[in-house]
Amino acid sequence: MWLRLMFLLAILMAVPAAWACPVCDSGTGQQVRSGIFDENFGDTLLAVLLPFPILLAIVLVIHFGPPSMMRRGRERKPHVQ
Repeated sequence: MWLRLMFLLAILMAVPAAWACPVCDSGTGQQVRSGIFDENFGDTLLAVLLPFPILLAIVLVIHFGPPSMMRRGRERKPHVQ
């Protein structure tokens, strides 16, 4: 199994993926790369990735329920006479 994995990794590292792209070495490909990896790349990456932790938090609240602090206030206390 390890031999197969090492062989696959060696093949993937030896063959550049850009060989399949007819546009990558052209002027258009260079313009696209310079437009993506410009000085605003960090801000753009943050804006793109920011919704994922928020959505994950919403899914966790739906799945597990609200945190115990919030639930404590909703529980009814027994009426003692």
